Amino acid sequence: MELRGQLSSCLFCAILLAAIPFSESFEVNSSPTVTGIVGQDMLLSCQISTRTQPANMEVQWKKIILANIEIVHEYRAQTGQDVPGLNYQGRTVLLKDGFSSGNVSLKLKNIQLADRGTYNCIVKSNEWSADATTELQIAETSEEITEFKNGETLREKGKKRVRFSIPKTREQNTETFEKNTEKMAEANLDQQKILVGTIVVLIVIIIIGIVFFIYYCLRNRRRDPEKGTLISAEEGRGVGWRQSQGKFKCLL
Repeated sequence: MELRGQLSSCLFCAILLAAIPFSESFEVNSSPTVTGIVGQDMLLSCQISTRTQPANMEVQWKKIILANIEIVHEYRAQTGQDVPGLNYQGRTVLLKDGFSSGNVSLKLKNIQLADRGTYNCIVKSNEWSADATTELQIAETSEEITEFKNGETLREKGKKRVRFSIPKTREQNTETFEKNTEKMAEANLDQQKILVGTIVVLIVIIIIGIVFFIYYCLRNRRRDPEKGTLISAEEGRGVGWRQSQGKFKCLL
C-alpha cells in the first residue's frame, strides 16, 4: 500500500510539473547575404524558429554602420507601435501577415546604393530575445547580380571599378598582345607603302624633268648650214633662214 501511495504521489508531481509552462525560447534565422537592384524593392528575410508569434512580441530592424547603429523599423505588439526609422520614412513595411507563422521579414522600398550594409533583425518576447544579421548588397544592373552569384562580392566589384581594366587570364593577355602586334605591323606596312610611293613619284618627276631639259636643249640648238656646226638659239636670235638658188642666206 505504501509503494502504491508513493507511485501515485510521483505521478501526480509529474503531471503537475508538465502543466507548469516553461520559459519560451526561440532562435531567429535570416539569409546571410541578399542582393538587390537600385530602384527596386528588397525583402530582408527574418524567421522565428518556432514558427509562432511570441507573446508580446517586439521586432526591431537596425542597420550597423561601423560603430553606430541606425534604427530602420520598430514594432511592439503590446503598444501597437509600428514605425519606420528617421531615415526610412515611407520606405519600410513589416509584413504582419506572416506574424502567425513567425515571419517578421522587412520590405525595403526603392533601394539605393547608400542602403548597402549589414542589417540586424531582433525579436523579443516577455522572457526571451534573439537576433540574426544579413548583408545587403546593391547592384546597379542585373548583370552585376550574376557576378555576385559567381562569387564576386560587392567589395571586389568596387575595387575593379577603381582599378584600370586588365585581362583576367594569361590567354586573354596573350591574345591582346598578338592583336596589338598585328595592328602595329599593319601600321608599319602602310607607312612603308606610303614612303615607297613617295620615292617612286619623286623619281618619275626627276626623270621627266631630265627628259624635258634634254629636249629643251636640243630644240634650242640649230645646225649652221655653212659651217655644219650647231649654234644656240641665242646666237641665231633675230636671224631667219631661207633657201635661194640652192643656198641659204641670212636675212637680218
